[in-house]
Amino acid sequence: MLSVRNCFIRGSVVRYVLLPQDGVDIDILHDATRREARGG
Repeated sequence: MLSVRNCFIRGSVVRYVLLPQDGVDIDILHDATRREARGG
């Protein structure tokens, strides 16, 4: 799986990023989204 932890994007240039469906762990994505929404 591709890691994007070290990626820096300035401004709002990137609007959509297409990823292969089998390359995304939906459960981890949901958990990370919930943590961000809670503020931490």
